[in-house]
Amino acid sequence: MSDNDILNQYASSATLSTRRGLYDNNVGVSLTDRIDEQLQLEHASTLLDVGCGYGADITTFTQRYPNLKITGFDQSEAQVSDAKAATPSATIFVGDANSFELSEKFDRILVRHVLHLVPNPRAVLERVLKHCQSGGHIVIAVHSTQSQPHFMSWRSWFMTQTGISCAMPNEKLSLENQ
Repeated sequence: MSDNDILNQYASSATLSTRRGLYDNNVGVSLTDRIDEQLQLEHASTLLDVGCGYGADITTFTQRYPNLKITGFDQSEAQVSDAKAATPSATIFVGDANSFELSEKFDRILVRHVLHLVPNPRAVLERVLKHCQSGGHIVIAVHSTQSQPHFMSWRSWFMTQTGISCAMPNEKLSLENQ
């Protein structure tokens, strides 16, 4: 599969929604529910969704946690438009995972199916870490088993560079900024 084929799968809200539905159907459980469990959003006040797409997770989390302040961004203007329409209470903007810069830190950060799409995943992770409050949680969901070799090097790099403990419950990487 070429890079263009991979990017085309994320090109519109319809194609991304189809991919999410296929995942949930194949796995038999919602990845959003698994992410929610790892993020422990019931104990959070802020969430940053890096690469939020059309806002499906933001919509779900807004409904479940109405007091949670949610910020999300994606590089697709069309998907950001859809996300804003679905969740007007969230702050959603067009942004790039490679270069985003926000003035605040978050106690929860989600990076779902983003790292395989960027040229320098470690640089993105450095930005994510910079935006995580002390005591916060970062949950990273990787795209597929094709991402696993890179995933392990990211995990090792994070532990070495930051001293942050990493756990892989059920093939997920959860980073806790302690």
